[in-house]
Amino acid sequence: MIYDKMLPENARQLLQPYSTLANLLLALNEYDESITNYSHVLWLMKENGYTEDSFAFHEFTDRINEVRQLKVQAAATE
Repeated sequence: MIYDKMLPENARQLLQPYSTLANLLLALNEYDESITNYSHVLWLMKENGYTEDSFAFHEFTDRINEVRQLKVQAAATE
């Protein structure tokens, strides 16, 4: 699993790369991979002390929901 070798103290430095990767995957219409990477961001945020009721956490949760909607829309047009 991706988290096995991650240490909580390294979590902060991985937030931006995973977020950027998720954005790039979304631009390539790789919806499942984008959702996975946004989920990694949420896990890293929790490891870094963010709570599920924090504004930043909600932003990424909302982003995952948006990507899920885009995935459904894309599937409907195929």
